[in-house]
Amino acid sequence: MRNTLLNIRSVIQNKLLKNVRSGDLFGPRSIDLAAERRLSFYYRDCIQAGTGLPGLDQTGYRVFSQHDEDGILQFLLSVLGEGDRRCVEIGIGDGTECNTTHLLVNHGWHGLMLDMSAAQVARAKRWFASIKDTRYFTPEIRSAQVCADNVNTLLTDCEFFADIDLLSIDIDSVDYWVLSALEARPRILVLEVRGLFPADRSLTIPPDATPQKIHREFYGASLQAFATLADVKGYRLVGVNKHCSNAFFVRRDLGVDVLPSAEVDACLTKPRARRLQKTLWPELQNLPWAVV
Repeated sequence: MRNTLLNIRSVIQNKLLKNVRSGDLFGPRSIDLAAERRLSFYYRDCIQAGTGLPGLDQTGYRVFSQHDEDGILQFLLSVLGEGDRRCVEIGIGDGTECNTTHLLVNHGWHGLMLDMSAAQVARAKRWFASIKDTRYFTPEIRSAQVCADNVNTLLTDCEFFADIDLLSIDIDSVDYWVLSALEARPRILVLEVRGLFPADRSLTIPPDATPQKIHREFYGASLQAFATLADVKGYRLVGVNKHCSNAFFVRRDLGVDVLPSAEVDACLTKPRARRLQKTLWPELQNLPWAVV
């Protein structure tokens, strides 16, 4: 009986996901929002019916995110609730390919977006101002080089973000140290991780490193490093995207009974991570990584 229910659930979910993704025919920024809403109701119905939720790796799709992060976040928010719909993203480029853009444009979220490039920030401001759904209430977009010394000031300067529901960090440098210094307690964290590190290596760059002077690939942190730090800060790993380039962490007081935790070694079995561990890690293993 249980197998029959699981098969039915899989068929329903795949049909709903196909409807959501049908917008991809018209480009990565198109989506059937009604189908996405039905998918969210489906996830909640699974919880109420006690049939169990799909695995995180079955929920991904792309709208504005770089890979399949939009679908994963929609799944997590459906299961955990949206809260006050406030998000912060650090490292946005021009804002058109981010983990929070879909929420800002299509779901009425309010956001703070930060990037060190003034030119990219200017482009992001123009782009959000050109979108009908954000034209009159654009996210707050600032130019800042975020580091451990200023991250809390940057966030507290904007009183609106006292309670953050989603925080995404992708700055290709001292991401680990920024999270380490962070005093806010978002409900969900999305962190760029480097799948090239073996599962047992808890490594990042030193806090005072100048990455580009050492090696073009000398940046970021391992999944194990982030998982350990997140655990200390009260979060648990729930999974990674399809390429193991972004990891998802949930505050430990949320969804414990319906959303299982993930293991680092299982996450690093993604094909791209395995390939990087085989081809790139041997070249980088002797760089001056910091053990954390």
